[in-house]
Amino acid sequence: MADALVAVAAEAILKKLASRAVNEVALAWGYKEKLYTLEGDLKMIRAKLQDAENQKGQKHSVMEWLKQLKDVVAEADDVVDEVHYEMLRREVKKRDRVAIKVPSLPSLKRLFFCSEMGHKIKSINEKLSQINKQANELGLQNEQPGPVVQYRPYLETDPNLGEFKIVGREDDEERIINLLTESRKEEKLTIVPIVGMDGMGKTTLAKSVFNNPKIQQYFDVKAWLCVSVKVDINTLLANIYESAVGEKSKSEIMTNLVRDLEKELGAKRYLLVLDDVWDEERLYWDDFRSVTTNMKTQIGSGVLVTTRKLDIGTKAMTMDSCPLEGLSYDDCWNIFKERAFLAGQSPQPELEEIGRDIVKKCHGLPLLLNVIGGMLQNYSDPKKWLAIKNSKVWDLEDERERVQKSLELSFDNLPNSMAKQCFTYCSIFKKDTIMERKELVQFWMALGLVQGDVERNKEMEDVGNDIFQILVSSSLFQDVERDEYGHITRCSMHDLVHDLSLSLSKHESLCLVDATNDDIACIPQVKHLAFYQKENEDDEFTAKVSMFIERNTMTRTLHTLFINGEVGKKFSFERLKCIRILKLKGDSIEKLDDSIGGLVHLRYLDLSYMKIHVLPESIGKLYHLQTLKLQGCNDLKRFQKAMRNLISLQHFMCDEDIPTYVLGQLIYLRKLSSIKVVGRKGQGIEELRHLNNLTGKLCISNLENVRSKEDVVNVNLSRKKKLYNIEFNWSWNNDEDANRNDKDVLEGLQPPGDVKRLTINKFSGDNFPEWVMKMAVNIDGNETPLDKLMSIRLDGCSSCLSLPTLENLPHLRDLWLGVWTV
Repeated sequence: MADALVAVAAEAILKKLASRAVNEVALAWGYKEKLYTLEGDLKMIRAKLQDAENQKGQKHSVMEWLKQLKDVVAEADDVVDEVHYEMLRREVKKRDRVAIKVPSLPSLKRLFFCSEMGHKIKSINEKLSQINKQANELGLQNEQPGPVVQYRPYLETDPNLGEFKIVGREDDEERIINLLTESRKEEKLTIVPIVGMDGMGKTTLAKSVFNNPKIQQYFDVKAWLCVSVKVDINTLLANIYESAVGEKSKSEIMTNLVRDLEKELGAKRYLLVLDDVWDEERLYWDDFRSVTTNMKTQIGSGVLVTTRKLDIGTKAMTMDSCPLEGLSYDDCWNIFKERAFLAGQSPQPELEEIGRDIVKKCHGLPLLLNVIGGMLQNYSDPKKWLAIKNSKVWDLEDERERVQKSLELSFDNLPNSMAKQCFTYCSIFKKDTIMERKELVQFWMALGLVQGDVERNKEMEDVGNDIFQILVSSSLFQDVERDEYGHITRCSMHDLVHDLSLSLSKHESLCLVDATNDDIACIPQVKHLAFYQKENEDDEFTAKVSMFIERNTMTRTLHTLFINGEVGKKFSFERLKCIRILKLKGDSIEKLDDSIGGLVHLRYLDLSYMKIHVLPESIGKLYHLQTLKLQGCNDLKRFQKAMRNLISLQHFMCDEDIPTYVLGQLIYLRKLSSIKVVGRKGQGIEELRHLNNLTGKLCISNLENVRSKEDVVNVNLSRKKKLYNIEFNWSWNNDEDANRNDKDVLEGLQPPGDVKRLTINKFSGDNFPEWVMKMAVNIDGNETPLDKLMSIRLDGCSSCLSLPTLENLPHLRDLWLGVWTV
């Protein structure tokens, strides 16, 4: 794993070193030659990484070499990042020299900075030179360039991506449904365990039962609960209440919990799924059954349990259990074939023969079939397939170890180092987390785990989406969820796959769930740290975490910090010198400390749902910041003008609209939900003209404040090709608005040709402009039909005398006409 980390970090540094701006700064400050030496050393060492990875299991000295190299590369990354930060600061200074006077560094301070950077780079070069010498002494060879693995680019609407299907379990599903709805319907409660080893498909089967139409019709209430760790009965009942009702219970006392559950479920028949239960104690299940059967609820309710233990619970539960065996060979081949070969294409005879032998080695486990098949989809070389088939992993006698090593085999054969490191980082999430695709890619970007690809003309985020695609198609990510357009929005990891990420990252990441004082006192040296705490007023936890951040020297080297729990009212950022990702949750902070402006490496900042009133002026110094989330900050009413200096910002999420005088300078912005037009110069719609990287949804409000058609034409909305959901809003017309120029404004706001959803609210003209009437825009003199439209909403356009033509819109499925007088 160390080689993947070093390779990704080295690649990121080399890209920064290749930047013309960084070279200009280095030349001006006199350490250009030192950076050139650094670049050469990194390239020489990078060439030996694959050989080091191959030998690390056989030679302890190679493992130690990799650890040393990892530390030095991390140090180099920080130094080059500081140089890059100074380059960005200069760019802001140059841009605002007239409009905003940005003080340059005092000459003495500048000389000190130059001297310090020069010494740091010299020190790193000396270490890298020594490491390269050690590599030669260890006999490490340069990697021979091999064939480039071609993998499918990110396809947002691939219909089968990551979606596990039920194969070979139809009889089991029918039996479980019959047990829950027919055979024991006169009983108060039926508990059915699905039993099987890891990777056998227990959760997939439970989901299929849960979503079956017969189950939907029979039960009034359904709830799903992951129970990956042992919990007491009271906690289990509280979790059941939250899952069934959608809000937390007001009490954790059993009598109150039972009363609350009876109130919500009393006259209803319910189905509860308890997924991944470990506790097989008879007494535990006797207590659970006693509590649930004595509740005053409808007869015929059911509980479906997935577990690894065959001897779980009571005799009746054992009698009703559904033990899962390995799938038949034919079913296994069908699963593997769907993963390993592209749909609609016949597999090569040689690959099919090898694939059938691999299927036999998977012993009927759906997880292995999906993961190994998904990984092999990236390769068409029979030698690679034979290497997997002939791996010694399959000879291991212990079944659990064989499964775990097989998953490692799939990981080892991911097509590139980026995919390996991006997957490993996912150990920062607690088990059973539903991961948001966009957020995950933003994390990878913030850590430099993905880089833009100039040769393929791909931005960093596009490459991140490609990596996400690799991990989904390799079945390391599963259970994908999609939005209305078929775009993947969320996914999860199988428990065994999560265990794999934990084992790979044990020296890099730590995820603490409901941490005790002892846990916090014994935190090891890691780069990525997450606290997941129950939502309660635990002052002791808050104090311990605050003390840890203030006093533990390890916090100086942290790259990621999640605190999903209350943090102290006075949270200082001074110790987090190397932080790249900071995600805080809690409503105790009302004012951010000015020290946040000193986080020169920070790229991802999430302060959602805090009670902050205003951001400090120093936030404008976060020149590396890519993502800023302020959702649910209802007390935040004012933005600092300095925010226009967030020169790298790509994603901004906030319930309040960002002022246009800030917006116009954020030229790399990709995510912006909405803006309100102000009529004053420098604060109007024209500030959108340079924001050509916008993606997804954009809502433009208060369009009555647009001063002229020229302003909207200059916005050049049709050039913002990645916007697919656009909304135009005016305020209600009144006597003072008799001279509104709505038609001219809308004429100038022609959307991009691939827009999928179009909304027009409170347009006051008597006729729509031509592009709306034809549902076709004019781009470079060519008429382009808006034939990707799936939804059109025209609301409050009460003065319009005619409707648009809709005949050439083959994908249109929703049409809304509101407050219409025609």
